[in-house]
Amino acid sequence: TGDDAGKKVDLLARWKDKPVLLIFWNGVTRPSFGLVKQLDKYGRLRQPEGLEVLIVRITDQPEKDKQHAKLLYDNYDLKSPAGVAPGGKNGPDNYGLSTDAGLTVLLLDKQHQVLFNQTRRAPDRQDFDEVRQAIDKLLGPSPVPFP
Repeated sequence: TGDDAGKKVDLLARWKDKPVLLIFWNGVTRPSFGLVKQLDKYGRLRQPEGLEVLIVRITDQPEKDKQHAKLLYDNYDLKSPAGVAPGGKNGPDNYGLSTDAGLTVLLLDKQHQVLFNQTRRAPDRQDFDEVRQAIDKLLGPSPVPFP
């Protein structure tokens, strides 16, 4: 999305020395969208403290999902950068993502080591608190209230 639309980019390299919330989104469902929207908003709230958020679609239909991503961003207030992962439905080769998971959330520290890994077959908003706790453990409590 944004200035990088249609380009192959390595945002992790660009975000060297920053913690990153990586959201690998396999199947877009209403409940999973609710969770992704919460993660996007909380991630943006924590950006002043250095956190970056990347939403990555894992799919065997990248062109169709690029169109779908545009719809989500234009109509549903997602703001974090998003892209389509190489590797099709399996995602990037070196990540070992479950093909059965609807959503995998990774929290990386400044050295990009995995501090937190949440994999859900049927993700829902109720999964947000566990991710938020991991972010707060890394960055400290949010200085701004979040619903």
